[in-house]
Amino acid sequence: MKKMSQSSWHQIADRIWWRVYETHPNQLLDWGQYFEPHVDPLRPDNRERSKEEISKTLSCDEYQNDRQKNFILRLIRDDVHAYFHTVHRDGRVHYVPKVQLAMAFLQAMKDLPECNNFIRVTINVVSGHEHRCNSIVHELARCGFYSQFQNYCSADCVKLLNGMNETPLHLGAQVGNKDDVGSLLERGADIGATDSGGCRPLHSAAMAINPNHEIAEVLIIAAKKVRIIICC
Repeated sequence: MKKMSQSSWHQIADRIWWRVYETHPNQLLDWGQYFEPHVDPLRPDNRERSKEEISKTLSCDEYQNDRQKNFILRLIRDDVHAYFHTVHRDGRVHYVPKVQLAMAFLQAMKDLPECNNFIRVTINVVSGHEHRCNSIVHELARCGFYSQFQNYCSADCVKLLNGMNETPLHLGAQVGNKDDVGSLLERGADIGATDSGGCRPLHSAAMAINPNHEIAEVLIIAAKKVRIIICC
């Protein structure tokens, strides 16, 4: 593939920024203030700082593989308990997980061919257990996006562990969707894997705040196939 100029990458970054702004405006503006605190994030110069961050990461292999420089990995690294605080027009403060913004960026890039390599590299950078947080694959499963990005994932991604020794299947079973759980199983996710508390994915599904019976059914069928005995 012909090497793209920095100006071309900046044009792509501009498209991505505005796509994310359409769906997650408040989170994106909070992210913009990361570069210039207490400055209006809609100011043109502040928007440009955000777009430069995107462009720089997309165009530079060194940045893509670095957990400190890759902006997607930084958002994920802060784990699901790190939030942007956004003051809405109603005057109330709303807290939004940073990971939602990371997912929005990946969604905005998915149909841009120029971003295919970046998505593949970013998703497969192993980050999770050593940082006591989730890897991107965990977050894809947790947010219900794994099926959309499974072709970017390496075969070993389904075996990644987070700080609680949970696999992506554990999180998908708890708060994901049936399609993602099915895709994870098809790609070799271990139905019998246990987390730090000794729980298997079916236990995670059963203990969910809003249990999904379709997910539980898929897991039970998978467990029967490999003769896993689930003791509740």
